[in-house]
Parts: sequence; structure tokens; C-alpha cells
Amino acid sequence: MVSEGAKNILSVEWWTWLFPGLVIFFAVFAFNGKADTLRARVMREE
Repeated sequence: MVSEGAKNILSVEWWTWLFPGLVIFFAVFAFNGKADTLRARVMREE
């Protein structure tokens, strides 16, 4: 979906790349936050 939207990045079809890009961004952001929390818990227990 993102690669298809990249073809249209300068056209009026901005929604073809914005929403898939935002989903990827927030998914990575959420997994990073969970990983930081898990790492902090593991380091505290050692």
C-alpha cells in the first residue's frame, strides 16, 4: 500500500500514502515503547 501511494505522493490522492504510513509509524512507535518497558523490567530484576 505504501509503495502504491509513493507513486501518487505528489498528486491529489494524498490518502493513498498518508493512512498506511501513519499505521506503520504508530505500530513501530508502539512496539518500541513496549520493548523499552520490557527492557526496563528485565534490567530491574537482574
